Amino acid sequence: ACVRSLARLEVMFRSRLIASRSRLASLFSTNSARVRIGCASGFWGDTSVSTHQLVYHGDVDFIVSDYLSEITMSLLTAARNKQPNMGYCSDFVHQAIGPVASEIKKRGIRVVSNAGGINPHDCAKALNDAVLKTGVTFNIAVVTGDDLMAQVSAL
Repeated sequence: ACVRSLARLEVMFRSRLIASRSRLASLFSTNSARVRIGCASGFWGDTSVSTHQLVYHGDVDFIVSDYLSEITMSLLTAARNKQPNMGYCSDFVHQAIGPVASEIKKRGIRVVSNAGGINPHDCAKALNDAVLKTGVTFNIAVVTGDDLMAQVSAL
């Protein structure tokens, strides 16, 4: 379900990448005609060190973290069934982003992730809480609309 949301974001992102270099720079408010994107993870359980490396050494405009797969979705569902405020990849909040939040803000890096799993709102809340502890604020967006669990019996 969240993979579909990520796919929609990718389609939107790709359509913007087709724009000219100068238009692309203005779309993303960068200071040059290039946009540098670094990928910090490819699955839940991937190293969280890469976020730190990209922030301090990557000279990137965006950091993208992909956490979801079929097995991850089942693990997140089990976690949410035990604790309703879980169901997201807590490593993203507490290990990947939290420790470098102030530097991300200072450098103007934007972060795109599907770490919210099946509970993106609580992920955003936890991320906001972690970021506030570092003394900065982030604008955090949540993409929803793909959770069909309430409609399972009708499907």
